[in-house]
Amino acid sequence: MLRIAIVLIALAPSIAIAQQQIRTSSDGVAYRVDYNQHGAVLTGGGETIYLGRTCDALSGDQLGAWAWANGGFVIELPGRALGFPRQEIAIQDDGRCWMQ
Repeated sequence: MLRIAIVLIALAPSIAIAQQQIRTSSDGVAYRVDYNQHGAVLTGGGETIYLGRTCDALSGDQLGAWAWANGGFVIELPGRALGFPRQEIAIQDDGRCWMQ
């Protein structure tokens, strides 16, 4: 039992690193992705974008939406859209956010 605990402690830093994800927008900005019970938080390019499980997106005081398709996902905020081609976002949205 002690050996298992030691192995788990030794692997903990690599497990945490493996869970951290980076997504790069079509304009070249890298965003760190962190998941929570509400969806995901993308941090990069001097901003934080919250993506909700009900397809809502929020950056500062800008409210928008996000959607996914087989070719990636897009975030639409007032006056701009951020595309993430050939990348996935693992938010449990029950299929609500499928791009149409």
